[in-house]
Amino acid sequence: MTFDLPSDQDYHIIAYEPLIDNANVLHHILLYGCTDPNGVRIPAPESCGMSQSNNDCNTIIGLWAVGVPGVCLPENLGFRIGASGYQRVRLETHWNNPAGVTNYRDSSGLRLYYRPSLPQIQDLLTFMTGQRILKIPPGESRVEQIGTCPSDCTRALFAKPAYVISVFNHMHYLGRAMKIELFRNGRLIKELSNEDYYSYDNPIQHDHQPPVQILPGDEIKTTCVFNSLSSDRWVYWGDGTNDEMCFGFLTMYPRDALPIVSASCVSMGPASTCDFYGPQKTSINGCDWKTFTNGSHPETDRLWEKLEKNCNLDGFCRPECREITDELKKHPCMQGEVGDLVNFRLVRSHEGSQFLGRVHSCPTRGQDPGGVDCRTQCADVCYDDVRDSAPGSSAMFGVVSSLFAIVRLTSML
Repeated sequence: MTFDLPSDQDYHIIAYEPLIDNANVLHHILLYGCTDPNGVRIPAPESCGMSQSNNDCNTIIGLWAVGVPGVCLPENLGFRIGASGYQRVRLETHWNNPAGVTNYRDSSGLRLYYRPSLPQIQDLLTFMTGQRILKIPPGESRVEQIGTCPSDCTRALFAKPAYVISVFNHMHYLGRAMKIELFRNGRLIKELSNEDYYSYDNPIQHDHQPPVQILPGDEIKTTCVFNSLSSDRWVYWGDGTNDEMCFGFLTMYPRDALPIVSASCVSMGPASTCDFYGPQKTSINGCDWKTFTNGSHPETDRLWEKLEKNCNLDGFCRPECREITDELKKHPCMQGEVGDLVNFRLVRSHEGSQFLGRVHSCPTRGQDPGGVDCRTQCADVCYDDVRDSAPGSSAMFGVVSSLFAIVRLTSML
């Protein structure tokens, strides 16, 4: 849901606490600031996936996860709302109901404490780092996944130095260890967070006093370690508790250090946010992945057309298709980490999903996982071992302000 905030003057949010109604299902809460005062309103609860038109609400100004009692911000720091700040917010509540109980209700939310803005109060922002493409095989004691915000990306994102006051690590139940490191000119400057024994149910807020300075051109490296011995299935990135995440949330100031609307630098496989949405790096390991995944590009249009003409989507391997797909699967853009990135990019469009379906409509010769030699036996029933891909501080609260706001979302689960 979206909620309108006071707009008669400027205020600063200086604290917030969760209002937990049904702890059996509440997973986490995110509060996003909306940049367009006249943007789309969502007056009643609806599925998050239905809110794509509400894309001006993408800056996190409040978050809660299991085990966090609330947040009291340091003196002279706050999130600006009101006349020249966020006048509207989107409350996003994520539930987990593994037992499938059909009569649960929840009316959880956040209570915001705010006060009139003062000149000495610095505007805060939340900066997100991590890795978006996760592949965790079952039965492994240690699976390491790394996301990097490289120096060329921070140079593009940061207009001036920023100062980190706190860091919050976030994984799910397979998460065992996580750290976020800050490098400058190839040298480790500071561990912004380091949890050798991560616990989803007992999150730690890593406070920095004095604040840690991040300069344009610094590198931020996020390392997540998972243990999948308890899992009998491959686990990928996803919103659900049984899926996994690898995110770091850095609270920093001043807000204008990052002039872009959405403050994040989350990796998609070997590519950074700047690579994915900007012009930075389009070739990885011999693969120009932006061109390869663009069906309308002159260099790939003929390939896509040939694939569509000769390959089916109904599971039948046409003889004229096999030669095309065998060759295509050897392409640098279909290999390793860059192949995961290509899949990640393609499955986000109808045309891209069809492309992948056609590519895998014919089994790869000699690569059947069951041990049958497809070159000489059962060629019509051998299947390619196709990789799955994913789409996709403690605080005591007294009377800290003469004003407070409550935002809640009520829904049947």
